[in-house]
Amino acid sequence: RFQAIVAKINQRGGGNAGESMGSMGTPHSQMTQEQLRLDEVKKAEHVERKAAKVRQLNQDVRDLADMFQDVNALVDQQQETVDRITVNVEKAKDNTDNAAVELNQAANYLDAARKRWL
Repeated sequence: RFQAIVAKINQRGGGNAGESMGSMGTPHSQMTQEQLRLDEVKKAEHVERKAAKVRQLNQDVRDLADMFQDVNALVDQQQETVDRITVNVEKAKDNTDNAAVELNQAANYLDAARKRWL
């Protein structure tokens, strides 16, 4: 694309410096015409660099969006595991609470049994 822009600029300028001297008349106007062409080439190069930066930024944003989707997928995959862990912890707490009640009852039965033996 850049080469096409430069080619158009060169076509508008009338070719090389020797050809334009005859049609332009003076070396000063020839220099001005050449300077204008160089300015246009510089502008075209600047535009191309900016376009390349925009394309790179666009790609970076797409890559970032892909990364967020990957993280979201990982979170979704791990949610089931986290849910199971939560349920297991709650069951373990309930079982521990029940065990504490049973141990207290056993201690009470043991105390009652000792009192009977004495």
